[in-house]
Amino acid sequence: MQAINRIVVVLLVVCSAHAALAHDKMHPLAPPDLSSPRATLTNFLALMDRAYARWTSESGTDEDRIEREAIGRIAHQFFDLSDVAPSVRRNVGRETAVYVKEVLDRIELPYPEAFHQQIDFYRTALHELGHWTGHPSRLDRFCDRPDRGDYAREELVAELTSAFTCAALSIVPTVRHADYIGAWLEVLKEDNRAIFRAASAASKAADYLLAYRPAEQITEAA
Repeated sequence: MQAINRIVVVLLVVCSAHAALAHDKMHPLAPPDLSSPRATLTNFLALMDRAYARWTSESGTDEDRIEREAIGRIAHQFFDLSDVAPSVRRNVGRETAVYVKEVLDRIELPYPEAFHQQIDFYRTALHELGHWTGHPSRLDRFCDRPDRGDYAREELVAELTSAFTCAALSIVPTVRHADYIGAWLEVLKEDNRAIFRAASAASKAADYLLAYRPAEQITEAA
């Protein structure tokens, strides 16, 4: 149980610090795209993913220092800080950006003790992490204008992701994945290839999550 707890905590906490990899080609001095709410949010999260990688980096190269300063200058542009004194506006903007990013990218879960069987906490956590992988900065799986069918498909992907990841980590929840998946397949019964597309997407999501396992866990699994 302690080994399982360690792996899932790593997946929940460490993933956010590494999500910036999908945006390494973004130039830190480029002005943010604020043309629409979606563009603003996507650009904000992309910037903050990169910011976290730089701010938590131990590297002291000139490139890291310049980029950290550039990100700090850009971050406050996403907010109306007109009431903040110019002398502290950049610091307030950076602090606000960090707080908002953490709120937007947070996975809220009940405490493990709230589950009838604590092992089911991990199944639920991995289901929510399955959704987390769909963000544009990760596997870019979400539609611009999702309908009910898209919602059902995404739930199917998330539950299959949880099932695949649980299997890889030797987690055996008491809640049956098959029952949940069957309920969503009923919604998607007019799409006879839904399960295949969902399984393909879930396989990619599970691989994405499992890549964050501690190195010693990967070695043991091999």
